[in-house]
Amino acid sequence: MARWICNNCSTHFEGGIFNTRNCPHCYHPLSEFFKVIFNLLKFAVIVVPLLIIIKLVSNPTFENIVLSVKNLVKIDTAIYYQPSLYFNNLFYLKDDSYYILRERKFVYRRIVSSEYTNKVAPYLILPAEQTVLAKGLIRKDSYFWIAAEFYKEDLRQRVFILAPKNWEAEMARVDRKDILDRAKNEFRNAVLSAVGYKEVGGKDNIKKFMEENSEYFRLEIEDTSFLKPFFQIVSPQYELAYFVLNSDKNKVDELKEKYLNINLIEKNLLQLKSGQKN
Repeated sequence: MARWICNNCSTHFEGGIFNTRNCPHCYHPLSEFFKVIFNLLKFAVIVVPLLIIIKLVSNPTFENIVLSVKNLVKIDTAIYYQPSLYFNNLFYLKDDSYYILRERKFVYRRIVSSEYTNKVAPYLILPAEQTVLAKGLIRKDSYFWIAAEFYKEDLRQRVFILAPKNWEAEMARVDRKDILDRAKNEFRNAVLSAVGYKEVGGKDNIKKFMEENSEYFRLEIEDTSFLKPFFQIVSPQYELAYFVLNSDKNKVDELKEKYLNINLIEKNLLQLKSGQKN
């Protein structure tokens, strides 16, 4: 086992089986953990205000930065599909998108050469009007292969859709924001139909009501994230708010899970339509 001398306290120590250079007197796992947390906080103090400035100056640039980070951490794209798809999405800033098929499409478990497409039987044929989640695309020979997902009963299917060069003419893009907005409206209407509430208009009145009525909580419909406290500074202040009694919070949470659970929304949207050919 190698022997080392600590540069900090000049202690002589052995590296052990793994030949580590961490001095037993200076190194402590807990202190190293707090160092990492401190460095992350320093990074956040710099990056978060910078992101807010970029969002104010150029929202498209901000969205491209967010998309790049999202694609960077989507390692499952390389695992479930191909590493080339992962790097393609990263380089070309491809985002996950919902599409409705305008006509039926052949679906394969894996990409095959163009010379074999007429010889290899497809996994199934997706019918027209089927909604899929496109995870990216790869060009091979004279075709495009669209990595896509949908649900067959309770099982999420990860497949490749065979498509021509003009594939966008055969698929209609679905507005993700419109889907979420409809879900939020359904959630709000369901809550207001199920429980008693107070409707308060005007920013000053809303603020005053929150301060004077602790037995009520504000009905939050918008999505939340760890960046919400920062972006609330630049977010619009709504002129109308709904307040619900604290005693009805469990009922509201149940309705939120029913209407705003993104996994359930997506599962219903991507459910395989009847009439498909296996």
